[in-house]
Amino acid sequence: MKVELVSVIIPVYQVSDYVERCLKSVMSQTYTDIECIIVDDATKDDSIVKCERLIREYNENLKGGIRFKILHHEVNRGLSAARNTGTKTATGEYVFYMDSDDEMTPDCMEKMMLMAQKYPEAEMIIGGYQTIENGSVRPFLKGKAPVYVISNEKVVSLYYTKCIPIFAWNKLIKRSFLEVHQLCFKEGIVYEDDLWMFHVVKYLSIVAFLNEVTYHYYIRPGSILTSHDDFRKGESYKIIYSEILANLTPGRENKDLERYVTGFCKCYLDYKSSIPEYYDLHREFMERSKQHDCSSVYLILVTIRIVGYFGNPSGILECLNALRWKWKM
Repeated sequence: MKVELVSVIIPVYQVSDYVERCLKSVMSQTYTDIECIIVDDATKDDSIVKCERLIREYNENLKGGIRFKILHHEVNRGLSAARNTGTKTATGEYVFYMDSDDEMTPDCMEKMMLMAQKYPEAEMIIGGYQTIENGSVRPFLKGKAPVYVISNEKVVSLYYTKCIPIFAWNKLIKRSFLEVHQLCFKEGIVYEDDLWMFHVVKYLSIVAFLNEVTYHYYIRPGSILTSHDDFRKGESYKIIYSEILANLTPGRENKDLERYVTGFCKCYLDYKSSIPEYYDLHREFMERSKQHDCSSVYLILVTIRIVGYFGNPSGILECLNALRWKWKM
């Protein structure tokens, strides 16, 4: 196997109970040409102390192999900033983002790099993952994507049909691809992966899919997914949808609007009372759908606006979306 350096980037903040599991999974990799960049996002617990101890023991016992580096933020800046810091420091041919409460399978990097060598032009290798919550493991479902895709149009189609996961983790990405297109994470928001992937698929043209489990994704109390208050979620999605509308892909505006209208309408119904800017955002969404002759999106937006006057009936959005696909509106 050709040896190429992989930069594994792990932001760390308040994960004392989980970070050892994460780091040990990196140390257990069968492919060891790895630089593991740990970004201390000004964590207040002993997470970094545990990282330092594990790294010291690893270096003393194995004398080489994976290289570890710990970077420190003076103040807490969030997951996006920590990933950006790690990416700027990375020197590997490939970048692999990992959350500090998750773990890799022992052969994750080996399988990823075998795919990278089989398809050297691939800008991204996407692995399979299992979700673990309260000790329950959801079976891995193989995606419908082909093994290898060449063309941005096909990549976008797979993304729109949710064959490409929206998460940044468990993807082996050419660092040169990230640098050329200046693909960083927007700081100051949560659910940053949604906006990051929106920009990534604009440029992504060559992808290989590894339909095997390489990553264990843990859903836990206190994680980003479960811990943020509703107002911050609403504020973040307001920023995300504003940026999406401002950066619709030329020639593909209809598809972008169709892809994001359901998520936006849910946010509109949930947050319009507490965040009045959603009314302006809804109006802009309608204007864009008229401008790009996207009647199905316009109909959903009009209906949701009417529904919004009478509350937030459960299931209305899912019903509208199902009808749109059934009638191919």
